[in-house]
Amino acid sequence: MQIRCHIQLGQTAKKLVLVSQETETLDHMALKLAAFIYFFDQNPQVAISGNHPAVADQEFRPDLIALDEAGATKLWVECGNVATHKLDKLIRRNRNARLAVFKGSVREGKNQREAFEKNDVPNSERVEIFVFPESEFEAWKGAMSEAVEIYGEPSGMGFNLVANGVAFGFDFIKV
Repeated sequence: MQIRCHIQLGQTAKKLVLVSQETETLDHMALKLAAFIYFFDQNPQVAISGNHPAVADQEFRPDLIALDEAGATKLWVECGNVATHKLDKLIRRNRNARLAVFKGSVREGKNQREAFEKNDVPNSERVEIFVFPESEFEAWKGAMSEAVEIYGEPSGMGFNLVANGVAFGFDFIKV
């Protein structure tokens, strides 16, 4: 699966091609695109070589990453289902990076937060969990196709944009 995106937020336009990996579903791709737009001003990347110094010592690859001027990780984003064990390692290995997880529903976000508590993950409060408001994720996913045109304005905690003719105006919920 491949999604070609043209994104115009304010005066800044970017093109993005999302290519699904082996097990990535449309849900995962839609979450990845949402995270890319949310962190648009951080110049996120959806693919990074395993040889890049920012991830060379990691056994994991992020769904999205943003680097600082020195090439170090300043933002690491995971989308959809993420093992607590993986997030525990990311917390310990990326002490200076912002860590975020994007989920399609409040229930999924709360389940992730409960898994941190159940497994007693130190510093789990460092992981920001962003979830779509009720029914917004289904609408967002429904706007996806092989080509996606997105226009809007930066909106702080959420979306104020149009994707393939569908208007979105909401704030993400943090759990």
